[in-house]
Amino acid sequence: METLEVKKHKIRYYSDIDDTPIGRYNTFQQNLLYDASVGNTIEAISERFAGFDANLQANKIKEAMVERSNLQVTFFSILTKVNFASRAMVCLIHSIDGKEVTDLSEGGISEVLKKLEKMEVSIGTIRDLVFGQKKNLKTF
Repeated sequence: METLEVKKHKIRYYSDIDDTPIGRYNTFQQNLLYDASVGNTIEAISERFAGFDANLQANKIKEAMVERSNLQVTFFSILTKVNFASRAMVCLIHSIDGKEVTDLSEGGISEVLKKLEKMEVSIGTIRDLVFGQKKNLKTF
């Protein structure tokens, strides 16, 4: 485990994916999957539209419907301010200022994200933590 200091706050997090408890790992993976397959950025919207259009042009109606569904989820995630990379990062956090993070439900993750926002944790910090861990993932 490592400690990240943000202003006067200390965030302890799992720095080695092999040391991450299985439930956290599974929720981390789930959010990474959403981030990779659906996304929540303007670029993700463009990618979804491109895939939708390409499938329609190729007369691949079932595949187009999947892209349309993904596009809907992408819009919804943007409108509801859901960031899957941020949600994945919460799964890696062991504790904030000594208080253990144990609730990885939708509501629990949202509460931790509110705390992190108040602490002014940057999106760059989130990206570094999550995608640094993503590089360290091993398959078994």
